[in-house]
Amino acid sequence: MRNLFRLTWVLIRNARNPIASGKRGGLKRALFILLIALAFLPLMVQIGVLADKALDALGPIGQKGMLLAFAFSLTSLLILTFGIPSVLVVYYFGSDLESLLVLPLRPSVLLTAKFFTALVVEYAAEALFLVPVFAVFVMHSGFSGPLILSAAVIFLLLPVIPVAMASLLVMTAMRFTGLAGNRDRFAKIAGVALMGLVLAMNFGLQKAETSGIDPAQIVAVLANGGGIWGFLINRLFPACHLAVKAVLSAGSAAGWLNLALFAAASAAAFAVLLPAGERLYIRGVRGGGGRRAAAAARPEPGAFPRLKAGSAFVTYLDRELKILFRDPVFFMNCVVTNFLWPVFTLFVVLTGTGSTVSRGPGLLLGLAGKGVLNAGWLGLGMVMTAMNAVASSAISREGRQIGSLKILPFPFSHQLIAKAGAAAVLGAIGCLLMLAVGLAVFGVPFSALPAAAVLMPLGMVFAACTGVLIDLFFPKLYWDNAAKAVKQNMNVLMHMALCAATAAGVFWLVRRSETGPEASFLGLTAAFLAVDAALIRFLWTRGAAVFSRLEA
Repeated sequence: MRNLFRLTWVLIRNARNPIASGKRGGLKRALFILLIALAFLPLMVQIGVLADKALDALGPIGQKGMLLAFAFSLTSLLILTFGIPSVLVVYYFGSDLESLLVLPLRPSVLLTAKFFTALVVEYAAEALFLVPVFAVFVMHSGFSGPLILSAAVIFLLLPVIPVAMASLLVMTAMRFTGLAGNRDRFAKIAGVALMGLVLAMNFGLQKAETSGIDPAQIVAVLANGGGIWGFLINRLFPACHLAVKAVLSAGSAAGWLNLALFAAASAAAFAVLLPAGERLYIRGVRGGGGRRAAAAARPEPGAFPRLKAGSAFVTYLDRELKILFRDPVFFMNCVVTNFLWPVFTLFVVLTGTGSTVSRGPGLLLGLAGKGVLNAGWLGLGMVMTAMNAVASSAISREGRQIGSLKILPFPFSHQLIAKAGAAAVLGAIGCLLMLAVGLAVFGVPFSALPAAAVLMPLGMVFAACTGVLIDLFFPKLYWDNAAKAVKQNMNVLMHMALCAATAAGVFWLVRRSETGPEASFLGLTAAFLAVDAALIRFLWTRGAAVFSRLEA
């Protein structure tokens, strides 16, 4: 038991978001958590508003339990859906797995520790949906100690059953299929699918709120089993009804009994998982000989896989892009984001009211005769290139393989420019897609395209060079999981803030000076040609000197 507690604690500490270390690590981590909370706050408020409307309609007829049944079942379904890739990463993709397999640990101990680690990861996703519902329900029902205690216990136990189901599905798939040999491809496909699910949910919530549909009617239909979604959220997790009864009758004997029964159901799910894991987990980790050998033969992030002979610069740039597309974490955070923002913009347009959408073309046509539109093109290039995190993690992504780059017959200055070039290439994809959305939806005038063709690349070069420089002077080379090099890298946030502030400052200056389109175009072009040239020169000289001294 002591080994189980120690191992679980170590795995949870390694799986958390170690944003920073050292004396100021706590402050940086707190700021990062605050930024994440602010990013999800609008969605949580939206969920709370819909829950409040539903309770206003369901409360007078004594059907508050419908909202709880819907919330608990839907949250369990989401945890099951999101838990599959999470379990896949925690159980099979961790860099600590090879070390753990040689320890004298029973498979059940290792599996239990991994299970609790995956459980802790899912609490964040659960909080996103349940905290607003619980807050609104408590405000409607009145504050009471038993109600708060029942809600807290249900919050802690609710993910147990869906995570156990996800664990069984993943272990079975990894044991009897070829996913172990194609896990990177599987992770990328699952990540894109889940991102699409999140966007679809956000679209549905906004559409329901703006279309005037009564949320209580939707909740009543789904909670009573209407349609395929009603079947899924009610029949797949029948234990959720025990949780509903525990909350509705909190403080009474029936409430405590239902809470105990729900805890027993969660314990039973975990009890079923353990013997199955004894047979499936270790064999699935080790896999078949051919599949395991293929996985072991996969090159490290610093390697040059299957590159064609040719220009050294093009070859190095090709290497950067191959790594970004090959690694699932880099692919999701650095590549997919370039397509995400144009899609998100379309969702905003589609969920907006008719008057809001109709004002878009007129607004842009009005800006066509002003200099601020040129500032917008410049800012779009900066922000889109900064958002993909390619430049601001260019050095950190190398990790401990940074030393292998020093033996290449390719100057350090050229390597840094190639890294910035990879960021600019992917940023250009996002900018072109955003421009296409502007032309198709907002009626961007074609007369503005020549200015966009000049100013957007200037913004992309600015963002690419500043991102590489930030990561060069403050690299995060020690990581055991690729997510720590991108998702948990403060350089990415610093770079986004810098580019957003620069774009906003340029926009404000142009608007304040009331500069015309010709003057603003010439002024911005001349200014950022000089700035970009200075950044490239600094990266070429001082940056190469700093790069030569990096060690891991």
